[in-house]
Amino acid sequence: MSKAKCADSYKPYNAVILAIDPGKVSGAALFKCGELKYHGPVDSFGKMQNAVQRAAAGAGSYVTQDGKGLPLVIVIERFVPHGKWSAASRAGLNENVGMWKAAIAELPKRRNYGPYVVRVYPQTWRGKLYSAAGPGEFTSDGWKDVAVGYVENAYSITTDHNTAEAILIGRWSCRAGSVGDVLPKRFREVG
Repeated sequence: MSKAKCADSYKPYNAVILAIDPGKVSGAALFKCGELKYHGPVDSFGKMQNAVQRAAAGAGSYVTQDGKGLPLVIVIERFVPHGKWSAASRAGLNENVGMWKAAIAELPKRRNYGPYVVRVYPQTWRGKLYSAAGPGEFTSDGWKDVAVGYVENAYSITTDHNTAEAILIGRWSCRAGSVGDVLPKRFREVG
């Protein structure tokens, strides 16, 4: 991902954001104008389709001045193979991301409303949300524990680590410059 052209926003964008932490069991979180509306684990293609369709329905049902709803941005975490990643692990994660992309491809494209797809590295969203923790301070399992604790403190939600990371990806996405880059200007103007 190239550097964002838009600066991070001080307020959430006027958009619906579906944040995805892909994996054998994915986490998904749906935000509308910065407010968490849905979250949960996703473990089958049918559930992926349901999550994507729910996000599209939410974007279309929100009444705006032009009566056309809000844009839909789908943010999917990129994986960074390192350490003990086997070829089978990488292939499985790529397959999972491919299934999410297939579910997204089923949505009709709406000019200026998406769906737009943004990919984000874990270091990017974690760096914004966990500014106190420097790189390399946690193992993979340590980051999962931090995500679960953060979500419990910020949202009073107890959930699995996949869903917790999806919620945090969504929290970051609601104001991220790289998400603002794909939105039409009228939806970036918050306020």
